[in-house]
Amino acid sequence: RAGVFLISFIFAFDQLGANLSGNSIPAGTDLTALLPKFINIRRGSYICALISLAICPWDLLSSSSKFTTALAAYAVFLSAIAGVISADYFIVRKGYVNIFHCYTDKPGSYYMYNKYGTNWRAVVAYIFGIAPNFAGFLGSVGVSVPIGAMKVYYLNYFVGYLIAALSYCILVYFYPIKGIPGDAKITDRKWLEEWVEVEEFGTEREAFEEYGGVSTGYEKIRYV
Repeated sequence: RAGVFLISFIFAFDQLGANLSGNSIPAGTDLTALLPKFINIRRGSYICALISLAICPWDLLSSSSKFTTALAAYAVFLSAIAGVISADYFIVRKGYVNIFHCYTDKPGSYYMYNKYGTNWRAVVAYIFGIAPNFAGFLGSVGVSVPIGAMKVYYLNYFVGYLIAALSYCILVYFYPIKGIPGDAKITDRKWLEEWVEVEEFGTEREAFEEYGGVSTGYEKIRYV
């Protein structure tokens, strides 16, 4: 009995640690990034916990076919996210990230985009990325769909990734975003990544916030 208890306790502790670090905290940070004005990491984790119960995850483990179908469905949603992130970093921003603007919610921040802190271009591109695969996803769970939709679904990661990335680049081309040095365009063949010392980041960030205007504070900190 002691051995069974110990093994069960270890498995339960492992599941708790894995889900906190792999699911709850990432969900909290993602929801915080989506609506930073209303959601923090703790609230996001609570929302994740409620949704986790609502989807009845134990049903996904009732059979091996359901489990593999659920795993395959991840690609439909993750591919579009990966496409938007890759396009934003490698093509749009060309490796440039301003760390001071990452940690402020002031209206002038490069990464606030609007009063809600949401990049609508990324949201639209994400929807475009999952749309072609969604019919095939429904077909994989038993809904009757055309055979063509299933053939697209078999390549769901590549389709979602490419469409989301391309859609995001097109949207940014017509509706540019802030925070790219020299007003670089998508079509420019250059790399803008910069090395920034972070040993004194806490002090520099406080000074950055005190300037009030985040658009000019970084320049003052760097060159004073």
